[in-house]
Amino acid sequence: MSRVDTVIVGGGAGGVIAALTLLHRARTGDRIHLIERSESIGEGVAYSTTVPVHRVNVPANRMSARPDFPDHFVRYLESEGLGSTFTYAPRQVYGQYLRHSLAVAVAGSAADFVQWHDAVISVDGAQVGAQDGALDVRLGSGASIVADHVILAVGHGSFSVPVPAGPGVVTHPWTADLRAVVAEHDAYGRPIVVVGTGLSAADVVAELDTYGCRDITAISQRGRFPEAQLAQPEPPLLYEQVEHLIGATTAAEIIHAARLLFRRHRDLDWRRVVDGLRHVIPDVWPQVSDAEREKLFRRVLLIWEQHRNRMPPETADVLTRLIDDGSLTLVSGRVHGYRDGSVLVRRFENEWAVRADLVICCTGPSRFARKMGEPLVDHLLDRGYASPGRTNIGLGTDLEGRVLGPLVDRLWAIGSVRRGSNWESFNITEIRTQAEVVASRITAQHGARV
Repeated sequence: MSRVDTVIVGGGAGGVIAALTLLHRARTGDRIHLIERSESIGEGVAYSTTVPVHRVNVPANRMSARPDFPDHFVRYLESEGLGSTFTYAPRQVYGQYLRHSLAVAVAGSAADFVQWHDAVISVDGAQVGAQDGALDVRLGSGASIVADHVILAVGHGSFSVPVPAGPGVVTHPWTADLRAVVAEHDAYGRPIVVVGTGLSAADVVAELDTYGCRDITAISQRGRFPEAQLAQPEPPLLYEQVEHLIGATTAAEIIHAARLLFRRHRDLDWRRVVDGLRHVIPDVWPQVSDAEREKLFRRVLLIWEQHRNRMPPETADVLTRLIDDGSLTLVSGRVHGYRDGSVLVRRFENEWAVRADLVICCTGPSRFARKMGEPLVDHLLDRGYASPGRTNIGLGTDLEGRVLGPLVDRLWAIGSVRRGSNWESFNITEIRTQAEVVASRITAQHGARV
């Protein structure tokens, strides 16, 4: 059997988890390339922060990077004296865990592992459509790799920015030194506007609190932060308790079935029901037409994300304190500009200005493939090797992660780029499951592990 070369594009959490899974399954002589353009792996947007109050929003017992070892992250925290089962760990700690796990996996694998500090600019098929066609992977440095398989783990893509860059505007808080920015603008007691109220905004507000900032306004369409996790989360409903939703194919049917489920289990904490619904989404989502998906987005997307993507309890406690003492104000509206030191806000027919000596944009990433800001994704679309997913979200893939197009069975995807097919496709549990399926399909094509 010949050597199998697999290229993983992206060295964030998704790329590292894909590498871990492949390293475990690889045969002697196989080669795995992990390509990440930033200097460090295992970080991406989520885990690049070094601010201690930025925490993962899932307890440690649900954050294992190993599909075969559910308590893997818990064991790491315990061995380092950093936590236990229900710890909501700092994000930087999870990045350290990923790098440690990868080093251990590389040392124990039969495969060769090559890490590149580079960017993939193109993937082309040497024999497009042929079963044995290799892939030509070109890097920004000018190097190239001949690969049997390519796995796209490119993360979320670019974040939308409703306020133009300029003095006093932070458009990318994850790459900015907010402590230095606050000091530069002497913004400790001056008005600060945070655009967005998702998890990123919650982290930013918690960080601003540590610097003593006491005049913060957070603005979003709903004007509400995500709900909070429990300090000790309870298990979700079982699959058999939610599988009756599989027959729902319209927005109205799905919403009605979900409401009945909440009523049926009104004696349980609502988080168990929400998390149980996630079991069935992979079965329901493919059956829903694009028109009905758009109806769901309009009617329940913001509510779903508020209850599904919950804050760690420590962060929720900080925000509650700031609201109670008047340091944090929530505003419902759409930000559409910044002029003369004020953020312009619109809600229905009303428009007003909110004073801001400092503006920090924390709006989320675009769901649409053409707005990801990822040159490789644009290349694949331009060449016809991939197409946008349904409702133009992410890339079109099948439910096992194959990118639909002429390179199928050679080009794969994991993570948020699969949202068009999977919808729920960005937390660690989903990513590790996807990585396991992709790795098993790749190895099945080339024979059993030695």
